[in-house]
Amino acid sequence: MEKRVEVERHGKVAVVTLANPAAHNALDKAMVAELSRTLRDLDDDATARAVVLRGAGRNFCAGGDISTFDEGVAGGRDYVYAVIGLCRQIEHARTPVIAAVHGRALGGGFELALACDDIVAAESAQFAVPELRVGAVPGFALVRLGEIGGRALAKRMAWTGAALDARAALANRVVGEVVPDEDLRAVALARATVIAAQPRVAAETVKALANASVADRSLVESVTSSALQWGTRALAEGKDAFFGKRAPVFPDDE
Repeated sequence: MEKRVEVERHGKVAVVTLANPAAHNALDKAMVAELSRTLRDLDDDATARAVVLRGAGRNFCAGGDISTFDEGVAGGRDYVYAVIGLCRQIEHARTPVIAAVHGRALGGGFELALACDDIVAAESAQFAVPELRVGAVPGFALVRLGEIGGRALAKRMAWTGAALDARAALANRVVGEVVPDEDLRAVALARATVIAAQPRVAAETVKALANASVADRSLVESVTSSALQWGTRALAEGKDAFFGKRAPVFPDDE
């Protein structure tokens, strides 16, 4: 199977690249599993003091794998659990993770960035949670966006599917810095290098303390609320409309 994730080492910093640009680095099952293993291995490596997470090609990550919509509630729950579990893995990892986002970060891709300890955004970055357009729910994003930018922002983004550009994301505290596209990799690597130069245990403790209020219950709630949609006719219609490149016609009773 073709590798979905690539790793480069720059001293104490690991640059992890989502490497399926033909699919805009969408989070298919193979990508989720490989990224989870990669980050777990790096977290167990004491010589890796910080991680930069980036995407290959034109986009950071276009989101989840819509083909999983055919797998029913149980299959949907398994997939959602894996994606949100990956986000929780990043939050609870000892190693600090910096997201370097360019192009689109949609749905699960946006959630992946939100799980990181900081986001450096390129001018081209676009952040959105368009799940409702296909009858799904962005569970993890609603929880984290509500904490970062407020409940009004979270609900507005979910209901409308509208994207935040890089400057709007900065104004709403979603990202920490906006830089020219050509500087993104270097700036994110420099940020991670500063973290990696600190005493390891102290740097890990900063992350652990800062994330101590992140509630584990959000995993269960996000999975349950998202996976319940897998059994609806609305989601089936949303999937068919997406692949048919047409506007969905959702049933009135769902």
